[in-house]
Amino acid sequence: MSFSTGPLSSVDAVGVITAREINAKLTDRGFLISTVVTLVLVIAAIVGPAVLSGRAAEYTVVTVGSDAAAVVAAVEQDAAAPVEPEEADPLDFTVTSSAADSLAAAERAVTEGEADVAIVDSPAADAGIELVAQREVPGELATAVDAAVTNGRITTGLDALGASPAQVSDLLTSVTAAQRFLDPDGGRSIEALVLGIAFAVVFFFTALTFGLTIAQSVTEEKANRVVELLVAVVPIRVLLVGKVLGNLVLALGQIVLLLAGGLLAASIAGQGELIPLITGAAGWFVAFFVFGFAMLACLWAAAGALASRVEDLGSTTLPVQLLIMLPFFAGVSVTDEGPARVALSYVPFSAPLIMPQRLVTGDAAWWEGVLALGVIAVTGALLVVVAERLYRGSLLRTRGKVSLRQAWASARR
Repeated sequence: MSFSTGPLSSVDAVGVITAREINAKLTDRGFLISTVVTLVLVIAAIVGPAVLSGRAAEYTVVTVGSDAAAVVAAVEQDAAAPVEPEEADPLDFTVTSSAADSLAAAERAVTEGEADVAIVDSPAADAGIELVAQREVPGELATAVDAAVTNGRITTGLDALGASPAQVSDLLTSVTAAQRFLDPDGGRSIEALVLGIAFAVVFFFTALTFGLTIAQSVTEEKANRVVELLVAVVPIRVLLVGKVLGNLVLALGQIVLLLAGGLLAASIAGQGELIPLITGAAGWFVAFFVFGFAMLACLWAAAGALASRVEDLGSTTLPVQLLIMLPFFAGVSVTDEGPARVALSYVPFSAPLIMPQRLVTGDAAWWEGVLALGVIAVTGALLVVVAERLYRGSLLRTRGKVSLRQAWASARR
């Protein structure tokens, strides 16, 4: 890429370097292929389970009481009956049932995952039975139970002699069985927690991948002496800012593309209820990604400038890699809300990973997210000063790997 021989303003120079970084990446076949592969994996991870679940479902039911047992027996009979050609809506699932000695035993079976739903006698309920589940009752199973209860009432009523027209009309009215949930908020909490961890994984791999790209780019330009031509036209500080901004734009673009792919996949998979959760969480995730990546990007550039060969990057970038890896493993291992998790959500290097999770699960208020962003911004400003000095003091030193002390002292001159 050629530069004008005339003087460039700082803003124009930053724009030139930023565009240079973006163009270099967008013409890199490896980068494009990896982006497409990642997008396909994200879509497959969301759509795949929905496709597999398209097979006939299998539900395990535990019953308490004679009425509940009779209803489940009717559902099992309907599910096992051969499908007739004229039947419009056959039951596309199977039911395996067992009897429990008490309501407490049935609830324990549901809580421990031994049964999907407990169906128990409930004389106070309109349908005479109650469905008990951990977080939700499968819709098709609930519909089948309601139909079985309604058909049972009709059959029993019509068999009785002397049924009046009013009684027959009442019998023909469909019945909806009552439902009770042992952990009604657990479903959304689990979904939110999984989404938060998924965001943390995306941040980890994106920050690590693009960070290493920045460091490698700096080292290669230094080894090829290209940097000497660049700094003859633009100041070293401007070169650093442009390089960081270019990679930030690319990384952010990739994140937005993955989010869009995830929303599309959720819609295709019929998981429309997840879309508001994803869109609500995406704003916080993008904000923390921008602040967190910018905080670390200058350190990656400084680590690349300390190396004189690509082979040296392993040692010069190790401290920055640890600043990403250690908080990541802490973030995915400390999932229970408590003092440790709260504290980690305010530590600058772990906040981009943990605070979005707490915000999505509802464990943190919006002002806590703003406060954490402020902590990251202040820390980033301090690190930019340090990294810029190391970058400036080591970029033009091409004779072997530069130590931190040498780079710091050289920047004084």
